[in-house]
Amino acid sequence: MTKRLAIVKENVPIYAAVELAETKQTKEQLDSATALVDKATLNKDSLLKRLSTVQQKITEKEHNENLIAAARTAVEKAEQEPTDEHYDQAVARIKELPNGNKDLSNRASGVKRTLDTQKEEAKKVAEAQKKAEEQAAAEAQQAAAVAAQTPEAPAPDTQGVQQMVLVTPTGSKYHARKCGNGMYTPDTLENATARGLTPCSKCY
Repeated sequence: MTKRLAIVKENVPIYAAVELAETKQTKEQLDSATALVDKATLNKDSLLKRLSTVQQKITEKEHNENLIAAARTAVEKAEQEPTDEHYDQAVARIKELPNGNKDLSNRASGVKRTLDTQKEEAKKVAEAQKKAEEQAAAEAQQAAAVAAQTPEAPAPDTQGVQQMVLVTPTGSKYHARKCGNGMYTPDTLENATARGLTPCSKCY
């Protein structure tokens, strides 16, 4: 009986380590308990089975943490760069979570509202631009129609304007400019030719 009690006493810390591993569910506690169970002399198979269950839970926990981290990263990217592609990726990552995540879902909904607002604003801008282009085209068409109906301005009448020349009282030539000594006075070309004056070879 004393030997059996001694064996139980030796295995008490081992059981305590296994229970701690089951409670904490951390790799550190699992490794510590596994090292002790290797030395167990009482119910070793049962203890190893319990540690195997702990290992599965730790693996599952790490997997879930990785999924949450991936979903959080996707949501943050969608918040920083709101696009349909980033939003869809964030939603897909959230759906992969076994129990979902209310906080990340709410943040993804905020991204969706931002996208809807951007699309609505872009739609208004496009409509305003289209309206402005249509108005400009209509004004251009109206201006063209008015121009087509407006008669062309008549060409200025130059026939009634007399060409002027310079003459001298005693000279036989008429000039375009003063090209010698004498008193030059302006006169019409018609009067100069009527007096028998001929063009100056230097001026013309």
